[in-house]
Amino acid sequence: MNHRSNRVRCLLILVFSSLIGCGGGEDPLPPISDVFTLMAGDEITVAGFVTVTPGAFTSSSPTGDVGFSIQDSTGSVFVEVDPILGLDLSSLKLGNLVQVRGVVGDLNLMVTLTVDEAADVVQNGPGGFIFFPQELQTADIDLTSAAPERESEIVTLNGALQLDPLGSGFPVVEISDMVGPIGWNLWLDDGSGLAQTFWHTTANLDPTLLSFLNAGTDVEVTGFLNRNGVSYEVFPRGNFDISLSIPDARAMTAGDTVLVRGVIGLPADALAPMGEYGFSLHEENGSGIFVSITDPNFTVKDFTGEPMTTAALGLLVVYHSLGLFQTVRVHVEGDLLATTGTDKVIVPPDGGVRLISANIADPPTAVLATGGITSGDLGRIVRSSGLLQPPPPGGNYPGAPGWSSVVGGYRAQIDDGSGPVNVFLPLRVVDPFAPYENQNLEDLLSWIVGHFIGESLSVTGYLRHVGGEFEIVVLYNQPGFIQ
Repeated sequence: MNHRSNRVRCLLILVFSSLIGCGGGEDPLPPISDVFTLMAGDEITVAGFVTVTPGAFTSSSPTGDVGFSIQDSTGSVFVEVDPILGLDLSSLKLGNLVQVRGVVGDLNLMVTLTVDEAADVVQNGPGGFIFFPQELQTADIDLTSAAPERESEIVTLNGALQLDPLGSGFPVVEISDMVGPIGWNLWLDDGSGLAQTFWHTTANLDPTLLSFLNAGTDVEVTGFLNRNGVSYEVFPRGNFDISLSIPDARAMTAGDTVLVRGVIGLPADALAPMGEYGFSLHEENGSGIFVSITDPNFTVKDFTGEPMTTAALGLLVVYHSLGLFQTVRVHVEGDLLATTGTDKVIVPPDGGVRLISANIADPPTAVLATGGITSGDLGRIVRSSGLLQPPPPGGNYPGAPGWSSVVGGYRAQIDDGSGPVNVFLPLRVVDPFAPYENQNLEDLLSWIVGHFIGESLSVTGYLRHVGGEFEIVVLYNQPGFIQ
């Protein structure tokens, strides 16, 4: 991988941030790639977006270095910060634009910049960009010596967890100093070759708490590509850099802690009138799972790790459905909970949902016969069409006998001749911008949808199991999702 090639880098605009650039009539700063052309001891000033926050990797530093990493469109570099300087870098968040004046050096042969005083680090506002990580094969990590400009980049690996190649017999090996553990070594292999990862205690990582970390388990690890002498390893920056596939997470035992990432389908807060503020999460292959949040004050983390509400997260998904925002991708950490009909959900702790930048595509929609839906389809986004049947129990809806009124929305049942399936239309999907306390379906009769028993209805939504039956929860009040 060559930074001077025409490779296109994907940038993700931070939520609610403004575009930041180098303004005025001053000469532009040199690119970060120029750092690698200089000699040790040379001084240079560069600007980049924070990719590793200060102090995340302190536990593995003999000197207690509280450095951070920055990246621009040409390369990345780690900035060494001696703790003796006493610099307060707590305001630096992922994606922040920072100008750094430093001296070129190395840390275990990895090219770095070292700052000497507070004036060497200048933050240019609260917003910025998050770079998509570069997806590599596991064998590519040890080939970095042939492409040294890859050092310090944020990369993603997918592979099966391996036993310690040094013979301990374990897939997770603790590394300690005289005080206690500083981190853990774990190894991945996607079939191309072995790659080492190191999980720092100062990144708030503890693999011993994750029961799924067994030899052979497929794990995705994103992190900082570190050089340590003649070897290379990937440093995840927190739990948000670790994930299982959703099918593997579903296969775990209820009560286990799981880490997954994906694209949001059913918006957060869509089921708020029912006391549910969660959302459905989906992978590129279509598999999905519901993330259950019952606390209206639940805190979601944005790209930088700063708090936001579930309502704000839900609106981003709605804006995406209208073509006004990019695909909303999140990482979820939580406990697995079994519900009904073999279905499972994830229950995250406060702050256990975080917006991420990752190259995850929108999931495909499975077109299924109404009677052909099985428990293996739970969690997927599905489309079914059929004729309206007498609706599930609930209050009658005047003028539309094919629908019933229930808490939080309206229910129907459709059948294409192969068997029935229930449909749920949430109030917050009818109008996501209005307070749901004042919503009703008075406009239903004006919709170009079936109202009467025997009329046709086609819906696209998240498939769940409720009350002993399959139910499709309509995602958006738009053509193609209900018609």
